[in-house]
Amino acid sequence: MIKVFKKDNKVNFVDHENVLVGFDCNEQCCENFGYFIALNEYKERIVGLRENEKDFDLTDYEFDQCFFKYFESEDKEGMDAARMAIFRMRTGFCIDPERELFLHLYNFHNGFYTHDFRMTREGGCHTSCRGYL
Repeated sequence: MIKVFKKDNKVNFVDHENVLVGFDCNEQCCENFGYFIALNEYKERIVGLRENEKDFDLTDYEFDQCFFKYFESEDKEGMDAARMAIFRMRTGFCIDPERELFLHLYNFHNGFYTHDFRMTREGGCHTSCRGYL
């Protein structure tokens, strides 16, 4: 089960194994940023992504701790930078492509404003990641 917590200009997604994906949502001028969940991973286009946003029931999902992608898009719509981080969510131990969801964190901006993100797990052996968009 993945729970979503929003507080103090941050959003945190936490699954039942305490895997946390956190995103700073402190809004600045001259940027378009956000997050959304989709059935597929978006690999190139960042501009206009909110049009594809849907609500999903995350009750049976957990984060795939081995999956993380980060990229910069060439599609910047007049901005200086366009970046995205993608995390896969799955049901159970086996990866079933029919039941995968992807959490996308994105930001395109004029080059001055960034949003921190991180993925961590409390206890156990886990490779964490953090960065900015």
